[in-house]
Amino acid sequence: MRTTREVPCLVGRVLGHPILDDHSLIQTSELFYVDERGEFARTRSRWYRLGTHGAMNSGV
Repeated sequence: MRTTREVPCLVGRVLGHPILDDHSLIQTSELFYVDERGEFARTRSRWYRLGTHGAMNSGV
């Protein structure tokens, strides 16, 4: 997934999102904070618990 945002954001697949189906590919609103250990992130609209990095390509 390519992003055209001019501000930092998260891009990835979600699990346990209150609205989106599991494994949906998303691009978040503006990223404001990531904790020192890289476990949590805050965007304009919500908190995210971050997981492991996975392969991000159009075929997944």
